[in-house]
Amino acid sequence: MDSLARTRLGKEHQEAARSLEDRLIEREQFKHDSLRAESTDEKVWACHSCAVRNSGVCGAILSDGDPKSPPPRTAIAQDFHKSHPRRNICDAGADSNDVIVICTGWAFRFVHLPDGRRQTLSFLLPGDIVSVGSIFAGKRNYSVQALTKLSYCKYRRAEFENLLMTKPAVLRSFAAISAAEQERAEEAIIDLGRRTASERISRFILSLMDRLAARGMVRDLEFDFPLRQQHIADAVGLTTVHVSRIIGAFRQAGLIEISGGRLKIAGLSEFRRIADWK
Repeated sequence: MDSLARTRLGKEHQEAARSLEDRLIEREQFKHDSLRAESTDEKVWACHSCAVRNSGVCGAILSDGDPKSPPPRTAIAQDFHKSHPRRNICDAGADSNDVIVICTGWAFRFVHLPDGRRQTLSFLLPGDIVSVGSIFAGKRNYSVQALTKLSYCKYRRAEFENLLMTKPAVLRSFAAISAAEQERAEEAIIDLGRRTASERISRFILSLMDRLAARGMVRDLEFDFPLRQQHIADAVGLTTVHVSRIIGAFRQAGLIEISGGRLKIAGLSEFRRIADWK
């Protein structure tokens, strides 16, 4: 085989490899990135049937005043996405013109420190805005990762800002969300700065239960709990060993039961007492 033929064959192999790589990238993009609804009607009715539509800002954005009717098609543009667990849906430092709202599943907002340690800022539940600050700032100082299979919606930030100024219901909802986020942030400061390990973890669990209960996702003090010990440790500022010891003590005392990704509070009064929960 002469040199010209070898060169041509080499180029063909490179092109075939690039083509295969492009197809693999496209397949991953399809699997893990945006999976949009096929029509406006599908988007509208997906929101209309959402179990937590009225627990967050989406209800105010999309409502036409009648909760039984579908939301108006022209309220605001929406992009629907899905993600598998352990995938970032936004990265720290990246520019974005979107406001992200969780539709189904759990995610968490976190910061990575230079030495590799991670601090979780908040866990995101269905109906949550990723952060109220994202409405006013295009660049985020945190990342967001899917904890479970996740579906989420992106609103255009400029359109969202316009709704805040022109639709009082959206402003009232946003104000309530901002106040709740501020209250949780202040409680986290107190927990991390002054409370014991047992208090931190029990309060963390009770706070999650209250937020899930507001969405109708708690039954007989039992709820989904897809968190591992590392997730808890990163949220409450403890080591996984310490978290394991405290969780083990709670279980041994009959205060909580954890099985199959579910948690049940079996001794609510005592658990609330330990947490100093009012």
